[in-house]
Amino acid sequence: MTEKILRDIIQNEGFGTVERFEDVSGLNKVTYSVELESGREIIVSWIEDEEKVEDFKIEADVIELVNEKTDIAVPEIITENFTEKEVPPYYLMEKIDGYNPDDRFKYLPEQLKKNLLKEAGRILGGLHDETDFESSGNFQYTEQGLELRERERWSEVLFDSIGHHLSGLENTFFEPVVDEAEKAFEEHKHLIDDIEFEPVLVHEDFRPGNLIMRNNGIEAVIDWERALVGHNEYDLFKAERDFVDLKFRTEETREKYRGHLLDGYREVVELEEGWKQRREFYRFIHMLQDLRVFADNYKDRMEDTEETEEVVKHFKQNLRDQIEKLENLEN
Repeated sequence: MTEKILRDIIQNEGFGTVERFEDVSGLNKVTYSVELESGREIIVSWIEDEEKVEDFKIEADVIELVNEKTDIAVPEIITENFTEKEVPPYYLMEKIDGYNPDDRFKYLPEQLKKNLLKEAGRILGGLHDETDFESSGNFQYTEQGLELRERERWSEVLFDSIGHHLSGLENTFFEPVVDEAEKAFEEHKHLIDDIEFEPVLVHEDFRPGNLIMRNNGIEAVIDWERALVGHNEYDLFKAERDFVDLKFRTEETREKYRGHLLDGYREVVELEEGWKQRREFYRFIHMLQDLRVFADNYKDRMEDTEETEEVVKHFKQNLRDQIEKLENLEN
C-alpha cells in the first residue's frame, strides 16, 4: 500500500517513473528518498494520521519561513498538495546531497566531532539571532496559511506541550509520577516567566539525526515539524542534551564536548544571566518528553519484561532526581 501511494504521488505530479526508493521516515510522517528514472533525486513526504495533518502542513510553511528569514540551508520544497482526495496530503522536496550523521556521530574523528559541535552551535545561534516575533506561541494552519497562536506567557506554550505528554502517560507505568511532574512545573515555572526575552523560532528537535552532512560540514537542517516560537535557551539546552548527554556515557566525556556546542552558540548569541538555573528547568521538561516517547514505543524496542521494568524505574528516578535538583536551586 505504501509503495502504491508513493507511485501515485509521483504520477500525480507527472514526475515520470520511480527507479528506486528508500524509506527514511521519522516518527510522524512517511518519508521516502526517491531516485527517478531521469536521475533526479527527491524527497517525498506524506501524512496518514488525520489528527496530525495540520502539523504536517505547518512544517512545509515553516521550512519556507526559515528559507526566507535566515541563511540556514533547508530542503527546497518543489510542490505540495493538501487537497487531492485520491492520495494523502503530501509535499515533495529536492534531495540534499549528503548523509545523516546520527548513528555515526560519536564515532567521528575527534577534531571533526569538535568542529561539528561548534558549527551546530553557530547554526542554532543563527536561527535564533535571525528570527524574532512579538510573542511566544505554537503555529497553526489556517485558510490564510501559517499563523501563530499567541500565548501571554512562555510557560503556557510549554504546558501545551507537556500537558499533551502527561495526559499520554495516564494508564501507563509512568502514571505515578504525573502528579509530581505537574506540581513541579507549577512551582518552578517562574524561572522562565520572570525573565524578559525576545521570542525566536525554535526548531525543538535540533539534533544530529536532523542534520545533513557533506564534506565534513553541515549541509542542511531538516525536520521542522515541531517548530514553535519561544525562548532560545529551550532549544539550545535540548540540543545540548541530544548532541552530548544522550551520545556519551560518562559525565567527564560529556563535559569535554558540551563546551564546543555552547562556544559555537555564544559566538552568535550571548546567554543571559541565570541560564544555568533555567537549563535545569528545561532538562526537567525534556525528561517528560522522553517518558512519553518511551511509553509509546517500548513494545517495539524491548522484549524482556524485567529489563523494561528496570528502564522504567531508571526513568522515574531520574525525573525525581531532577525535581529535587530544582527544589535545591530554589533554596
